[in-house]
Amino acid sequence: MCKQDGFRKLSARYGGEFAALMKCSCYKGPVIFFDLRLSHLEALKIPDPEEKIMPLIEMLDFFIRGYEQMNSFILCDDVTLCRFYSTSQICKLLSTKAPKPEFMWHNVFPMAEYHSFVSNDVHSNFPLSEWYARYGNAFSCMHFREIPKSYFKYGKEIVGVENYFPEIMYFLMENIKNEYYPGVIYPCLYKTERSVPGFQPKVVYWHRDVEPMVWSEDKIPKGMLYPHATR
Repeated sequence: MCKQDGFRKLSARYGGEFAALMKCSCYKGPVIFFDLRLSHLEALKIPDPEEKIMPLIEMLDFFIRGYEQMNSFILCDDVTLCRFYSTSQICKLLSTKAPKPEFMWHNVFPMAEYHSFVSNDVHSNFPLSEWYARYGNAFSCMHFREIPKSYFKYGKEIVGVENYFPEIMYFLMENIKNEYYPGVIYPCLYKTERSVPGFQPKVVYWHRDVEPMVWSEDKIPKGMLYPHATR
């Protein structure tokens, strides 16, 4: 979507709304939700929320892609505006049939499409770029045509993607950690280090005994445009 200059222009107009949205966003299990539903924007006392949705989506897209912020979900009333960001391998597992029948229950988004963002160092080699985007561990964005309203776990109905999707991602990432999917890499919290000076990414396991990630404004390095999640 937007580039650096576009983000700065949008920030000049919607910086307050963006800051309010970021402040109330945190990891719910292994997924961070950015809630752009009208009811939530109204609760944040954002004026004319319908007009702010698309600019905020553009700003979030720039931020998430800039950091390659794993397992980010932009949640909107309009399903076609919802976005999920993770690795291409995880997006593929969520949108295609699993290799083993016992792992097929996480195939919840069969109608979704995902688009991979290949790194600059492979752009010059088209065959490598195509392979990297399709089969590699590239950072990706999933676009939805439909999202189930509820999901059944052990016979119990869980309503709302913001409630059942973290459960599915726990299951999926546990299987990745246990190497049940050959060649699928467990993602670090941030996949890139180039956008965050001085920050080195590391693998973080999202387990139930680990406190959720939260946005911490007091730990933002000086000169940085955006906040980043810290433990």
